[in-house]
Amino acid sequence: MNYININTNDLSNALQDIIGVVTGGKHLPILSHVLIESFKGTVSLTATDAEVQVTRKVKADETPSDFRTTVEARKLYDIVKNIYNENIKISIEGDQEHGNPDNNFIIQTSRGKYKLRSHHPNEFPLFDSADKEETLTANQDDLKKLFNKSSFAIAHTTRQEDAPQAWMTGLIIEASPNKLMVLSTDGHRFVKSLTNIDKANIVERSVILPRKAVLEIQRVIQNEGKVKLLFTDTYITFAFNEITLTSKLIDKSIPSAVYGVIPDETEINILIKTENIKPALQRVQTITEKGPMGFVRINIDDNKLTIESYNKDQERAIEALDIDSTGESISMGFNITYLLDVITASNGELINIGLKTRPKKFEPTDFVVKNKEGGHDVVDANNNAVESFDSENDSKMLALAYANKNIDMLSKDSNVRAIDKMLLTDPSDPDTKYLVMPLKNY
Repeated sequence: MNYININTNDLSNALQDIIGVVTGGKHLPILSHVLIESFKGTVSLTATDAEVQVTRKVKADETPSDFRTTVEARKLYDIVKNIYNENIKISIEGDQEHGNPDNNFIIQTSRGKYKLRSHHPNEFPLFDSADKEETLTANQDDLKKLFNKSSFAIAHTTRQEDAPQAWMTGLIIEASPNKLMVLSTDGHRFVKSLTNIDKANIVERSVILPRKAVLEIQRVIQNEGKVKLLFTDTYITFAFNEITLTSKLIDKSIPSAVYGVIPDETEINILIKTENIKPALQRVQTITEKGPMGFVRINIDDNKLTIESYNKDQERAIEALDIDSTGESISMGFNITYLLDVITASNGELINIGLKTRPKKFEPTDFVVKNKEGGHDVVDANNNAVESFDSENDSKMLALAYANKNIDMLSKDSNVRAIDKMLLTDPSDPDTKYLVMPLKNY
């Protein structure tokens, strides 16, 4: 008879490691199942969504014979996780070996019995085995840190799978004999991080790992032990502990320009405590618009860094932080979520804000202010009044027209610069760089 005796805690932990890739199986019901294979006292559990495949091995207490079957993964997990530390018997009723698809998957506990439907194991879509592989070995902790630092910047989706930006929906992994580098971007922020590895059986490899696989690795990888990476032309496999995760690669070329986006040096560098800037941004965030419209303005005026935000209800927030003297006057808008994501990922006590700047491009609205009499004044870049329009006329429209006509004259003495790129680094982790792009029209 085909059966196994196994502890529910061991089985539940194993199922938890693979359940993340199980889909609803709406279009392909077998994808909602887990493939269970028993061989010489070891049970292998495999789940897949047709893009990522995860196998977890677990020891059984008794396996009189080898067998293969499938069962709906979430039903099995929901049953087993609610049976604490008990040995249960799992058996198959039917004749799968001779192609009978109508088999029953039986779970026998000390207090009950469950009968679930099972599909023939040959229906389960396993990935093809690779003939040619290149390998490297890294510390699990190092790989986990690389993914934790970079995964937030992976683009969630593109409008079309074949769009030129589709490569952004994955994590670029570049392997060489002694180093492993990852790079991620959604077009608004870029992350580049690298770590040393054991000498690899590999010359150079550059692949794009889908976001789903990255998140699954983060979920199950540990802080101790080694992880082996196996590269083929179409797949990458991560093997660690009793887990083997294989993922298809994103078959897109990586634009060469992406490697030059993150600058090696910045003109202005401001070192600030994370415990000061992070809560300041979080407080200001309460006033910003929700979602992608959550913008803030960063102003740097010599030894002050000011964070400003406002919303459509005319609420306003300003936070000022002391910094070392920069001798500069700089202003630019940023998406506040992008800034907070970077500071959270860096997780250091200090954050270095590196700025590449350019002369600010002024708009007519930069020179128009409301005066005490209810009209509008036109001021120059040094805030000196140049022209006034009283409230009896359409003062704002007239002031904007004047500023637009004389914008070169109004801005010619300005020393205000705009931020072209913001590079954030943790001084204790020089191998990781975070780039946040400013907003063009804010």
